[in-house]
Amino acid sequence: MVNLLQHNQKTYENIKELFKTNNKCSVVQPTGTGKSYLMVKLIEDYIKFNRDIIIIEPQRYIFDQLNKIDKDILFNSNVKFITYSMLGKMNNDKLEQFNSPVLVLVDEMHRAGAVKWGKGLRLMFDEFPDDCKYIGLSATPIRYLDGQRNISEELFDNCLANDLTLADAITKRILPLPRYIAGLYTYENEVDAITRKIQTSNNSDKEKKELLEEIIVMKRNLDKSKGISSIFKKYIVANKGKYVAFCRDIAHLNEMKPCLEEWFSDAGIKACFYEVHSKNPEKDEQYKSFKEDEGLVVCLSVGMLSEGIHGIDGVILLRDTISPNLYYQQIGRCFSVGMDTVPVIFDLVANCESIMDYGLKADLLKAIEEREKTGEYDDDITSDDKEITKEDIENFFVFDQVIDAVSAFNGIENRLVSSWDLYVRALRQYEDREGNCLVPKGHIEILEGKRGVKLGQWMGSIRIMKKGKGRSLLTEERINQLEDLNFIWDENEYKFEKNIEALKQYKNREGDCLVPNKHIETLDGKDISLGGWVSSVRSAKKEKGSYLLTSKRIKQLNEIDFVWEVNDDVFKKFYKMSLKYREKYGHVNIICTDIIDDYKIGYAYNDLQKKYKKNKLTENEINDLKTIGIDITLGKREQEFLRKLELAKQAVSEGVVLGDSNRKYKDVDLYKWFTIHKDKFTDEQLEILNKLISNGNRTPVKMIDIINNKTVGIYKSQADAANILYYDFKLGTSVENVRCDIYKRLSKKVKNPIYKSRFIIEYAADK
Repeated sequence: MVNLLQHNQKTYENIKELFKTNNKCSVVQPTGTGKSYLMVKLIEDYIKFNRDIIIIEPQRYIFDQLNKIDKDILFNSNVKFITYSMLGKMNNDKLEQFNSPVLVLVDEMHRAGAVKWGKGLRLMFDEFPDDCKYIGLSATPIRYLDGQRNISEELFDNCLANDLTLADAITKRILPLPRYIAGLYTYENEVDAITRKIQTSNNSDKEKKELLEEIIVMKRNLDKSKGISSIFKKYIVANKGKYVAFCRDIAHLNEMKPCLEEWFSDAGIKACFYEVHSKNPEKDEQYKSFKEDEGLVVCLSVGMLSEGIHGIDGVILLRDTISPNLYYQQIGRCFSVGMDTVPVIFDLVANCESIMDYGLKADLLKAIEEREKTGEYDDDITSDDKEITKEDIENFFVFDQVIDAVSAFNGIENRLVSSWDLYVRALRQYEDREGNCLVPKGHIEILEGKRGVKLGQWMGSIRIMKKGKGRSLLTEERINQLEDLNFIWDENEYKFEKNIEALKQYKNREGDCLVPNKHIETLDGKDISLGGWVSSVRSAKKEKGSYLLTSKRIKQLNEIDFVWEVNDDVFKKFYKMSLKYREKYGHVNIICTDIIDDYKIGYAYNDLQKKYKKNKLTENEINDLKTIGIDITLGKREQEFLRKLELAKQAVSEGVVLGDSNRKYKDVDLYKWFTIHKDKFTDEQLEILNKLISNGNRTPVKMIDIINNKTVGIYKSQADAANILYYDFKLGTSVENVRCDIYKRLSKKVKNPIYKSRFIIEYAADK
């Protein structure tokens, strides 16, 4: 039996209450707060149903952690583990392996926002019964680099059992306040980069000289504070402990490992180093050794151990990142409820922009301000310690020269003409010409003097800055400057609103939202592929969770009577337009290219035929069509036959007579059609068609078999003779082909007997 701590017990009770009216909910709380215990507690509740419980995890290392809590439960045959990689390969056949699941636990649910993995989860939503419960768990439900999508809202109906941030957990004493040490081992690259920018800028020579002198002073100060070894020596005080060092990629790991070894050695600290990454065949053994080693150990990681693993003494950040999610996942590894040591975060790339914009320190200070403003915090404190204060934060966060250096970098960046003014000038020129700021991604704007500016690339970087990375470069003044140019911060939202506007215009004109697939709508002088967009919206709705359709957008579409399921409305429109067609032409022999009132009725007819073949038309719909003369049950050949029969009747009514030299009516060869199908006509139809076909072409012919030296017969027409040769003697590839051979013989185009010189064909009157 799992006993939960106070905060998790409260979350557990909330889950049970929510499940009375919903089958989905989510839990947002930071790593180390005991989500694993909460999961095991829920498994205990549902194991009694003797149905499958599915646990979805990113890596198998997390399974080991759950196993430590309750091995008996997790090795129950009804508890199934799958990774996100397996989830991405899920299909209906693979879902059959599960025994009517009763509970699905989606750990690190933000991963399910990826198209491949999310598709597998939505398949589960569709296939498993309504009494199956789904719980998403994550410390970071927002996909910041993917349109800031909230996966708790998208996939779990924004039904929250708990919404606890890392800052809240620390200020409420659920998790310990860490020691945060910032260094800057990469500053040489930063100095080199800003130096090059100064040298290539459009500033005056005097301004360049002053800026370069500032760089020299700043570098001198950084040289004094570099001392990574001294930082380790000062803050790693025990001779044992476990640290995870996060690297950008394997090449970066190979570069940083000797640096780490040197820093620890210079600090006089004896440490053992391990590597865990996908290309290391010994990664599992390395990770096991890292966990079991009782000395001071460092595990260098690439793309692993940033989720689900906690209880580490400290983390070493060696990779820069623009993702708040990744930042919090990495620092979250060193937190755990009830740990008796102070976790240490060594930010050696000084994610300085993160620190100043969305970092832990800023979040903690904000949480304290909220607490002081509302006064609602005493009941949530889980220890006898006093509440964390701003003074505590300042004491535990050591930035040395880092913030000053970053501020200096940013200040110099702002004073460089080429880094801002040039692009704004290019954007203004583009907006004046195009009427908007929707600059294509790879667009290069040509300024005066034929100077090319990579405007599209710059626009993308500005939008990323707004979301977090480099946010300090976007001052309020610069933001206002861009907004004066009608800068579009969110392209997806802008395009969605424009499409909505175009759809409203279409509906006001046409009376419905049944936009043809290839329809182009012109709005404010601009062409919009409205048909394709409408189709993509319907597809997104079927995907259940696509970021294209938020609840707000669905509401917007419903307000204008958007048609989500087109079958019924498409049929009604076809039926209505078919009546117009019949009224105009006197029949409903519709062909593929037919259009009436700009409605492509021919294409619509073909679509209905396909639906009939797939049994997607109801009996009522089939009968409704028959009442207006359309028999959808007939094949294409039968329909073509009836269409030409209708044409033949029309020709007769107009007094038209067809013959061998005049075979067509309205560009249709009815003479050939009659010859091929004359045996299929009823007596009533033949009576009509005999008026259409000239009698001169029905002169009796005689056929002689010269090999057997006998007359085969005398026939009323060439067609009758052709039938005998084709069906009785098995000659020719078709009746029409044989008839052509007979015609060539009779017209003297062929002088020898036909078919291996065996048959003589001549008019019966000639002999």
